[in-house]
Parts: sequence; structure tokens; C-alpha cells
Amino acid sequence: MLNKNTIYVTFITIVGFLTRLININQPILEVAGWRQCYTASVARNFYYNGMNIFYPQALNYGDSNGYIGGTEFNIYPFAVAILYKFFGVHECLGRLVSIVAFCGGAFFLYKLTRKYAGNASGLIALLFYTFNPYIFFYSRSFQPESTMLFFSITMLYFFSEWIDREGWWRFTLMTLCATLAFLVKLPTICLGLPLLFLCLKKYKLKFLAEWKLWLFAVLSLTLTLLWYKHSKYVESIEGHSLNPLSFSYYLKYSVYFLTSLPFYEKVFYAEVFEKDLIYIG
Repeated sequence: MLNKNTIYVTFITIVGFLTRLININQPILEVAGWRQCYTASVARNFYYNGMNIFYPQALNYGDSNGYIGGTEFNIYPFAVAILYKFFGVHECLGRLVSIVAFCGGAFFLYKLTRKYAGNASGLIALLFYTFNPYIFFYSRSFQPESTMLFFSITMLYFFSEWIDREGWWRFTLMTLCATLAFLVKLPTICLGLPLLFLCLKKYKLKFLAEWKLWLFAVLSLTLTLLWYKHSKYVESIEGHSLNPLSFSYYLKYSVYFLTSLPFYEKVFYAEVFEKDLIYIG
């Protein structure tokens, strides 16, 4: 017999899934429209021009083949293109992939929160994550945010499980999820901080001598670096780039933002307090 927490989690997840299906056929213009259209064009080109995930093509570069570098690893539009093979080109399929990824991430967020804060906190976290209006829009959009969140949350969860009980299957899952999270969105590397906290909590400074942790870092980061090196090459084919893959560029703007008061006002007031807390309240 199912316990009440399982029933609550199942109910919240199903309701979250169904509410995201409302108007699933609407044009992909409601949130970050340019990014949704770009991602959709990559998925369409995978479908029409051959399923080569290593050479993404976009439609916004005029009379050219549209090869574009400086991108994340396009596992999300590639998954959508696979669905196109079976069901035809329908943009709602891109939304559906995002919704399914969101639901998977929500489930593991509940498990992760329950592990450290108990069942009640896990349910509260699941409720907030599922029905936060700001997250709601992005969790059904035609872009890789839901996929990134899924792999990020599962990475944290399986890493915490491995720290507690080790085991090669947990190591494999945490490494796979970490690699895919970094590939889908490079800024997820900042999640190395909570991983470092877990390492320090268990091993103290002796974590530096744990060869399995070094293996985890090497495997996940090496594949990520290899992809972005290749993406830099793809940029050189026709000179098209979504993001500049330059260390000096990111260093310059990181320093600029971190020393800018308006940046903190936007992040902590406009983004977190206003959009995430006021609206849901």
C-alpha cells in the first residue's frame, strides 16, 4: 500500500504535468522567444539535414549552411528531432520533452530535499518548484533549461548517495549526470561548490587523496572541454557563434557583473524576490 507521501508526490507531479500541457500548441514566443526559435531551428535542421549532433545548424544566418559554434551540447534539440522522426515536425514535442524533463527533476529534487530536511520540507520544495510561475514558463519552453535542471539535480542527488554509500553504479550515474549537465549548460560547473561541501563534510581535507573523486572530475570535465573545443572548430566553418568561447571575455564580464550593484539588485530583487516569491504569494 502506498504511503501518504508517495501519494502527495505523485499527485503534485501529475497536476504539474497536466497544467503544463495547457495550450501546448501555442507559438514558441511567450518566454525568450528568440532562444526558443533558435533551439527549434536546430531541432528542425537535425531532422531535415541528417542527425549529426556534432554539427548543429540554425536558420538565422542567411545564405549559408547555418553551422553554428559556441553552443552547448545539443542533446535537447537532438531528442526533439528523434521524436520528429516518429511524429512529424510539431513544436509541441519540444515543449513535451521540456515538461517530462521538468517532472523528472522535480521528483529528484523532492528526494534530495527529503534526504537532508525531511518529508515535509521535501513536499514544500516540490510544491514551490512545481507551481512557481517563473519556473512554470521555462519548464515548458522550447529550450534546454528543463534538461539542464534535470541533470543538475540528479547529479547532486547521486553524488550525495555515492558520498554516503559509494558503489560503482552510483559513481557511474553521478558522472553521467554531471557530464551531461556541464555539456547542456556550462555554468552548471558552479554546482561543484555543493559537491565540494559534501566532500569536506565527509573526508575533510583528505578528499584530496580520494582517487575516485579525481576520476569523477577528470571524466566529467574532459568530455566537456572536448565538446567546447570542437564547438570552437564548428564556429570556424562559417564564422557563426551563439556565445563567444573566450576565457578573457567571460573573465571581463564576470568581474563587471560581480562588482556591479545593479546586477545584485536584478538577481536578488527582480529575479528572486519579485518573480519567484511575490507572484507565488
